[in-house]
Amino acid sequence: MQRKLALALVVVFLLMAAPLYADSTWKLAGTWNYNLNIAGTIDGSDASLKEAGQIILRMTESGGVEYFSDYDITSKGNLTIGSAYSYGYSYDNKNLTINPIAYVPGASFSTEYDTRIDGNLVHFRLTIRQTAENSISGTATVTHNGTSYTGPISATRPTGGDGGSGGGCNAGYAGLMLMGILPLFFYRRKQ
Repeated sequence: MQRKLALALVVVFLLMAAPLYADSTWKLAGTWNYNLNIAGTIDGSDASLKEAGQIILRMTESGGVEYFSDYDITSKGNLTIGSAYSYGYSYDNKNLTINPIAYVPGASFSTEYDTRIDGNLVHFRLTIRQTAENSISGTATVTHNGTSYTGPISATRPTGGDGGSGGGCNAGYAGLMLMGILPLFFYRRKQ
């Protein structure tokens, strides 16, 4: 019984440690292409906001740790309300600042900014998490006139030169450790 418990604990530990180990080499700085889709209801009509753009994240590094400094966001989107209203928009915000906080690979972080769509002030809140070396997912909450709408946001980093992180992913390390430990448990069980 104690061996089964020990094996279970080792497996759980390795499965939990594998993503943490892999995340340690990820860098967030660079260029990211993103897509955002939000659906809801405005004044009783179905509404959707679809947006695509590019975010350039700038970080400072100290002691091997990345700290957010500022970012640029360029976007094109379309807001549709029912069949009667469709508005295409774009915005280009440069040097938006983020409170200098340390980036923890694999952890979520949030940022907020305001922009105008069809002359209306709209507040965006992005909560994102890097899920792989070159991908991010999360949620975007858009607030206008006190009403909020939330939808998924995803981003990928172009890997063809600019924006690539250069860090390797060592996700296979925990699997190799597990493969090396498991035979010991089975060998001891046969004896």
